[in-house]
Parts: sequence; structure tokens; C-alpha cells
Amino acid sequence: MNRPDYRKILTTNIRMRREAMGLSLAETAQRSGIPVKMLETLEQGVIPPEMLITDVFYLAEIFHCETFELFK
Repeated sequence: MNRPDYRKILTTNIRMRREAMGLSLAETAQRSGIPVKMLETLEQGVIPPEMLITDVFYLAEIFHCETFELFK
């Protein structure tokens, strides 16, 4: 059974939603409390080891979506 690549789905959705809202990485960092460096790493398709599940909740909040939508 092939499982979806949730890492790729999440990281792609973060970049796409940020760009759709017209936010810079710095603005996204300021609104979410997530460091710019971590956001840059995410947008390169890598989940940083220091990332917490709560960071996904913060991103969903600023993107005005449910957390699960970042994984669809």
C-alpha cells in the first residue's frame, strides 16, 4: 500500500498558503512565532528536528484553516 508523503504535502501547503496570502517569510514568522530559519527549512521540503506539532497549529491559525487541511 502506498502511503501519501505527508512531509511533502505539509511543506508544499505551507509555502502555497503563505504565498496565496501574500505573506513574506518574515511576516509568517512574526505572526506564527516560528523562526524564519525554520520556515525556510520547511519550504525546502524538510521537517526541522526542532519543530513541534504545536507549530503546525500556529500555522493553520494564521492561514485560517484547520490543521488537517495542511496535510491534504
